[in-house]
Amino acid sequence: MAVINRFFNKLHFRSNAVWMVPVLLVITYPFWSIPVGNFLAPRGGFDQDFKKKTPQRNFNLNDIRITQYKNGRTTSVILADSARNGEDPDTLLMETVNANIFDKKDSITHIVAKKGRYNSNTEMLTLIGDVVVHKLDGDQTLFTQLLYYNNKIQTVECPGDSQVTSPKVTITGGNLHYNIETAVWIMGKPVHCVLLDYNANVGK
Repeated sequence: MAVINRFFNKLHFRSNAVWMVPVLLVITYPFWSIPVGNFLAPRGGFDQDFKKKTPQRNFNLNDIRITQYKNGRTTSVILADSARNGEDPDTLLMETVNANIFDKKDSITHIVAKKGRYNSNTEMLTLIGDVVVHKLDGDQTLFTQLLYYNNKIQTVECPGDSQVTSPKVTITGGNLHYNIETAVWIMGKPVHCVLLDYNANVGK
């Protein structure tokens, strides 16, 4: 120990410590790097699953009510007996859907279907299975198996065969497009129209 003290005294260690300490650390690096590295190494390693997205939790709900708005006005009220989450957080899968859609005059169009899919991000409602749409003003009823209702642009799309009935006419055709704001609907080919009580109206 005395020899070491004399050695550092000759080097004027205290006055030269600023540059000597880094030099000594570099010289002795092979001796202290391995044990220090082992001491600082994380225990148990890094869990790669931690980087993965947290799995989505499944849920089931009963007696669902969804109210949609546009420009501060209620545009639809969607009811369902039950619902569960879909493949993404924005999707809700519903059973036994019962909905009311309102136009600018608050006229009601009533819709029922076996199943439904609602996306809160796109505000798109998809109805599947025995879809019945009843427009109370005018007493018109639409029958189809698949219907898309877009709340953002206020349209109804039926890509498959559709049938529209009223007290005096029945129209059967292909795909149907309905604009709620303008109350205009367009039916694709082939279109078959049956007029009821035609003979009784001819003589009037």
